[in-house]
Formats: sequence, C-alpha cells, structure tokens
Amino acid sequence: MRASSHRSSLHGGRSSLHGGNAATGLLFIGVVMVVLFGGGIGAVLATGSGPPPPAARGAAASRVSAKVTADGTGGAAAARQAAVRRLAEMVRLRDAALSRRDVALLDRVYAPGSINRRIDRASIAQMRRQHVRWIGLSTSVQVVEASPAGARRWTILAVFACAPARLVTESGRQVKARPARRQLLRFSMVLPPGGGDWLLLRIAPVKPAG
Repeated sequence: MRASSHRSSLHGGRSSLHGGNAATGLLFIGVVMVVLFGGGIGAVLATGSGPPPPAARGAAASRVSAKVTADGTGGAAAARQAAVRRLAEMVRLRDAALSRRDVALLDRVYAPGSINRRIDRASIAQMRRQHVRWIGLSTSVQVVEASPAGARRWTILAVFACAPARLVTESGRQVKARPARRQLLRFSMVLPPGGGDWLLLRIAPVKPAG
C-alpha cells in the first residue's frame, strides 16, 4: 500500500493556482477549517510537511501492534482491517479524482456534507477553468491507530504521505512542482444510513503533544 501549521490561500487572483487552491487541495484539510472556508473558496489552513520523529513513529507502531494483539483474530480485528483497507482505497480514489479532474469520483470518497469534498470539488473546477492537471499524483497512508467511535463510525490516526507531483498545462508545460510531504491526520469515517461503503466525513490535523 502506498500511503505546526502554515496558512495558504485557495485563491487570490490569477496566480492562486501556483500556490493556493489546487496545491492546498493535495492535502486533506480538516472540517475544523470551515470557519476559514467562508463563502466559497477562502483561506484554508494547510498543515506542515515534516514527518513524525522516528522514535514517535516506532512508539506509534508498537501501540498499533499491541491493539491488534489484544483484539486477537476476532471481529474487532477484522473490522479494523476492513476500515484500514477502505481508507487506503479512498485515498487512491481521491488521487484519481484530482488527476483526472473527475468530481464524480469524490462521491465514492466523501460523506454528504463533508467540507473536504467541497474543497476538492472547488480545486477540480479551478483546474478545469485554468486548463491544468496533476502528473504523478500519488498518496499513501501509514496507520498509527484505528478504533471504533460508535456502531457506524471509525476514527483512524495515520500519516498521510504525498509523493512528488507536477502541475502542468494541457500542453505539458510545467506550472508547479510539488515536493513530497507528510502529515499526521485524524480521519473520521462513517457508514451511510442506507448502507454501502465507508465514507470520509472529517479529516483533521493532529496537533503535536505539548
């Protein structure tokens, strides 16, 4: 599976795509940013790009191993594995939606009313208007912790890693090169009332302890 805060504007004139909406849209932005979202496309908080320290990643992995061991091979472990697999699938679908500029794919990623869905739809619309697209867009998630938060909800803490990518015009001219970046995020997943696959409701940056 291929799986602190800075402010970034989603648009601010004709040059916004070079450092705003489309680039910011490459990171999941938590629903806590709704206040900054305002009416339409406003300022959005983009989180930092540094990976967690190795010691922290090791401790987190140990916690995951302990939780899985405690659950054994019963229903809880199977449900956790299913939730983690679905998260990875949604990340791949989102990559495809942004790369193809296909808003329809976002319906298979986000729950109705998700602020993240609105932001990604706006990013795709702006890319279409300005005739640009992403090349090499690929993200992965490294799960740190996963736990149920009710009968129809899971919360997953994971490192969201974006590989390097290029924003180019439809003729192939490079507009922006985006370096690799990593961010620790909390994903809230829900099952739709009518049934079906898990969908993302909320994604929020995890603040460092202390």
